[in-house]
Amino acid sequence: MGSGRRYAVLAVLALAVPAYADPSDLAVVQAGAAKLSLADVQRRLDSIPEFQRRTFGKTDDEVRRHVVDALLVPELLFAEYARERNLAAAPHVRLRLREALERSLADSIVQETTGAGVTDPDLRAYYDAHRDDYVQPERIRIARILVDDEALAKRIATEAAGTAGIERWRNLARENSLDAATKLRGGMVGFVYPDGRTDVPQVAVDPALYAAASKVKDGDLVPGPVKEAGHLAVVWRRGSLPATSRSFETEREAIRTIVVRERAARAFTTLVEGLRQKDVKEENPSLLESLAPEAPPGPSAGPSPSAPAATSADPVPRVTDRGLR
Repeated sequence: MGSGRRYAVLAVLALAVPAYADPSDLAVVQAGAAKLSLADVQRRLDSIPEFQRRTFGKTDDEVRRHVVDALLVPELLFAEYARERNLAAAPHVRLRLREALERSLADSIVQETTGAGVTDPDLRAYYDAHRDDYVQPERIRIARILVDDEALAKRIATEAAGTAGIERWRNLARENSLDAATKLRGGMVGFVYPDGRTDVPQVAVDPALYAAASKVKDGDLVPGPVKEAGHLAVVWRRGSLPATSRSFETEREAIRTIVVRERAARAFTTLVEGLRQKDVKEENPSLLESLAPEAPPGPSAGPSPSAPAATSADPVPRVTDRGLR
């Protein structure tokens, strides 16, 4: 290695090592003020897949030397050069550093949660609380036209019978249905469960619709009108989804991942709230009113070399209903 290089590989000699020194803390490479310890090199080696590691040399010694010389030394040199140019003060670099620190913190919280362990009773409790996600009966996709007159109900069923009649169903629903929520979409209720629940959590119907639709095939009209909350429904079975059942045993590891993420998300939220109360001293939301949104570039405009992207290609994890994402 030439004397003009900004780094020095330090030879580790057994006689020069104090008895109390931890060999993993000794510097293998120094570039300016930055040092790379033996433990740093080992961590990087451990992170390289075996198939990729073999491309760096035929022997373990060749691999180690090549990784240090071809990967780690350039990283140290670039980092030292960036430090000399004070790039850490640049706004877009500060943003990336904040994102990297937040990701690292989120990862450490997940690791701590994983290390705390999740017991089988914890997993079983989650499975039981979310059983509808794993065990579902047959669901029938139902459209219906709600009327008050039995003669009208029979006429609609007659006019909607057969392939040609089905094409008139939407108009029949729009003109005759008493259900304002569905009449403009062809009377479509959606997928219905045996107890009257639908695939929309806020919507439920009379279980009699499911019971009637379950007696005909997909695509068929129920022969007679169905009583529904004091009205009469002309019911069309549009399709169905088969019953599904995924056991606790088959879903155990997937549930473990969900539980860990949920616990990490709660820990993350608690930490944020605690830090907010501790460190946020002043907020001036009124100042935001002075910020004018920047006009988007035209179709032919390319990225500006002087304006680095404000968002990261690897976004910071956020708290969702299934944990950190």
